[in-house]
Amino acid sequence: MTNASLPMILRRAGANRERAIIFTTFTLEFENQKERIVSSLRNLCYHMQKQQLLQYTLLTTPDEKSWQEARQAGVPALWDRVTPVKKPVMDVKHYLAARFLENNYSVVFLDVDLAVLQDLLPELRSDFDVQGLGDYGGPEVQPPGVYPKEPQPLVILQSTGFWYARATPASLYFFNFMGNRVIFWNDGWEQGLWQVMVAWFTVGYGDVAPPIKYRILPYSRYCNVGTYKLRRELNYSVDDTVVVHGGFLGYEEKAVELEKLGMWHPEKFQLDDWREDLMEPNTQPAPPVAPVGSLHDTWLQQVPAPSLLLVRALLFIVLGTGVGAAVVLLAT
Repeated sequence: MTNASLPMILRRAGANRERAIIFTTFTLEFENQKERIVSSLRNLCYHMQKQQLLQYTLLTTPDEKSWQEARQAGVPALWDRVTPVKKPVMDVKHYLAARFLENNYSVVFLDVDLAVLQDLLPELRSDFDVQGLGDYGGPEVQPPGVYPKEPQPLVILQSTGFWYARATPASLYFFNFMGNRVIFWNDGWEQGLWQVMVAWFTVGYGDVAPPIKYRILPYSRYCNVGTYKLRRELNYSVDDTVVVHGGFLGYEEKAVELEKLGMWHPEKFQLDDWREDLMEPNTQPAPPVAPVGSLHDTWLQQVPAPSLLLVRALLFIVLGTGVGAAVVLLAT
C-alpha cells in the first residue's frame, strides 16, 4: 500500500453505503507476541467476515517481514508504505486515518484484540465527527476521571483502540494534527496525547481549526471486556453490543477472556479468493512528505533531487564538449 496505489485500494475497500474504510495496524516483530497477534488477527477476520465487513477492512503493518508472515498465516494483510517514518505500530493509525479522510472516506479504526458482534457501519452518524470507545469502569459511561499515575494523574476519556471518524473538515484537521504530531514530534503515549487533543479540538483553535463534534460511545453497544461482564452480572442488557474490546488485559488474558465469552474463533477464519486483488506487487515506498495541517511551523526538510543541470554539466566533462552537447540535446 503506497501513496500511488492508495486511491485504488480505497475505492475497493470503501465501496459500502457509508463510504467508510475500516482498518487496523499490527506488527509481528516481537517473537514472544507473534503467535498471539496472528491468532487475534484471524479472530478479528472471522468476526468481520461473519458481519460481511471484511471486504471493507484493511489490515496494515508498516513492517515488510510482518506483512509476509501474516500472509503466510492466511491473514489478508497490507504492507503500509504510506507512513513515511518508522514508528511503533500503535502510533501510525492517526496518520493513516488522515490519509483516508483527505480522500473523502470516513474511517473506523479497531485494535486486533476485539470482537465485532454486529455491523459497525450504522454508528457512523452524521451528527458527530469523531466517536470513541470509553475507557472507564462501571456499567455506564462515566464523567471524566483519572488514573492514579505518577507523578501526575492523567485524565482519560477514551481508548484509542476503537473509534469512528466522519469524513468532515473538522475530522481531517484533527487527524492531520494527531498524525503529524505522533509521527514526527511525539515520543509519549499516543492515547495520552489523544485526550488532550480531543479536549482542545472540541473547543476549536481560534480561526484555524473548526471544533469537532465528539462523543464517547454508549457502553450498551461498545465496551471493554470487563464492562461487558459487569453489565451481564448486573442484568443490564448486552443484546445490542456491537464491539467488545480486550482493554485492561494482558497479552494472554485477552484470548482467554474472549474465549470465555464465546467470542474467540481464530480457527474458523478462511480467506476468500476475492481478497487477492488488494495484494500488491512488491514496490518501493513513496518518499516522506512534509506534515500537513500542523499547528507548528516546523517542517521536515526534504532532500532535493539531483539537478538536471548538474547531470548535463557532468556529461560535458566526461564526454567532452562536442559529444556532450550532442547527448544533452538528444536528452532534452
